[in-house]
Amino acid sequence: MGFGQTLNTLSRLHNKVLMSTLSILILIILIKESFEPSQFDEFSRIYLLVLWTIFVLISMMFTINGLLMYRVFIDEIKDLQNKGHPIRGVRGFDELMDGIKKSKNTSVIISFASFMSLVIFIAGMYDLGLFSDGGRNLVATLGFTMTFVTLSVVFIVDYPKSISTSPGELVGYYEPDIFPMLIDNLLSDVFKTYLDPFSYIAFDEWTSDIQQKLIPEFEENTNPDQRVERAREKVLLIAYLSNSAPDLMPFETAKAELTELFGEEHIESFLGGEYSELSWDEIIAMMEKIEQECPESLRIVDRLMEELIENYDSFTNQGCYFTVSAKTYQGSILESSGAFVFLLNNRDTEDEIFCVEFRSDRNSIQPHYQKININLDPNDIIYPEERPEIVSDGDDILSLLDKILQIGDAVWFRYKSSGFGFKVVTFQAENSKTNDIYGSSFEIRFTKSIRWYIKAYAPKLSALGGVILPLVQASLFS
Repeated sequence: MGFGQTLNTLSRLHNKVLMSTLSILILIILIKESFEPSQFDEFSRIYLLVLWTIFVLISMMFTINGLLMYRVFIDEIKDLQNKGHPIRGVRGFDELMDGIKKSKNTSVIISFASFMSLVIFIAGMYDLGLFSDGGRNLVATLGFTMTFVTLSVVFIVDYPKSISTSPGELVGYYEPDIFPMLIDNLLSDVFKTYLDPFSYIAFDEWTSDIQQKLIPEFEENTNPDQRVERAREKVLLIAYLSNSAPDLMPFETAKAELTELFGEEHIESFLGGEYSELSWDEIIAMMEKIEQECPESLRIVDRLMEELIENYDSFTNQGCYFTVSAKTYQGSILESSGAFVFLLNNRDTEDEIFCVEFRSDRNSIQPHYQKININLDPNDIIYPEERPEIVSDGDDILSLLDKILQIGDAVWFRYKSSGFGFKVVTFQAENSKTNDIYGSSFEIRFTKSIRWYIKAYAPKLSALGGVILPLVQASLFS
């Protein structure tokens, strides 16, 4: 771990704890001495100055980290532009840079506020002929209140886990504000949504690498674009199973499955990411982060796998498969919730048009109503009469699952609660030809998590403490 990454880790985690601890120690000393710094003996003054100086030095790490992080991003943007990548035009670039600039500016405020708190405290603690004893005590207390102000800013600042712009490093820090509603390729479409601009460019190059390395026999009768989409979806499916079910899909099994796509000639270069700079390990790591951000999408994959393994006959013989995956518990109303309605036309006759709707109480969730028509392609999958093995050299559950994800379509509804409590939402799909209706209702709990309390109240309580403290001090001298 280099200097920059070490500094960033300290700024994200440990420094907040250290600064809070130092503030509490300083406050304890002031309370013990009845808020009269002008009457401190020399030892107490030196002790306080040491604590306060450490507080300032730690706060300066935030500024150094913010400036260093910003510099790394600017240099990387220039480098990509020199290589011909229009990074500024990639979706999500402005939102990402706004977050980085905000972190940098907030970092500067942290150091400035902590330094001024020390200067003001010194002015009050030592007799400079500017204030009376009571006035000096009040001024020193005002200096201490600025440590609370500094802490309130510290709790607000947000840094990415890594200051590197390498693909995958900003997944989780970057928060998309544009989500596709109609999902054609479940894994690919969700995967791309959560990629930061740097990872998005690498993902395009990775897709191009897949196109160049595919063996001619794979989906040879399919049009070129769809052929690449199906290959990419299968690769992401293997990556997901490698991460979520390593006993089922260990590395050697995953490599064998990928070799069926790229052949012995290209498998090593693909796994190493020689062309796209996205290695197999990095793809799996990105998939793990995306599962944390959007688990409801991948629960559909788990559900389909379970259907094929445990309910093979009933699943393959039903005309339409309908399922909804939604987050039923959420510890914040500041974030949007998501729900996926997945539909699969199991008939091989003709397209089926479905009207998919989302409804909720008008005053509880916004938007309370959404509607979209989707066209389900006929199913061209030839299901084996007997349930195949989960993973094998020939037809297996994995191959069927990959094809199902390609043929099926999903609607990604996004909505936001107007308050905490229990909310009921309903999802419905109606076949426009047969008038068959499929639906599910969910009870979603919006509760206040510990993380919500910390983010919502820690900055406010710290700032409030800074306001109240000088008032208490002033009342003691009134």
